Amino acid sequence: MIQVHHWWLWPSPMDLRKNIDSLMLIVLEGFKAGLQQRTAYVFHNRSGTRLKVLVWDGTGFWLCLRRLERGRFLGCTAENGCELNAEQFAWLVSGLDWKRWNETPPKPVWL
Repeated sequence: MIQVHHWWLWPSPMDLRKNIDSLMLIVLEGFKAGLQQRTAYVFHNRSGTRLKVLVWDGTGFWLCLRRLERGRFLGCTAENGCELNAEQFAWLVSGLDWKRWNETPPKPVWL
């Protein structure tokens, strides 16, 4: 079971052909705190149709891919990335506007 306590959304589109080692280097160079245990680092492609999530659980890496058939994932506009909470992450991977997670849930973008 993957236990994640923190989520970070990378601010700019990423070439999602990158593997675990390439994404790990981006995290090490791009985040002040570096690679943290039980933290998910979320990357999106230019079109916003795919996400890759890199998690280090202390003993190894997990790399997950999520693809939308319709609609787009909403990115982050902050220069150094956006920290998400569990609810915002759940909205993000569902294709919903994660910035509005505390409002009345809107309909998913694919309906």
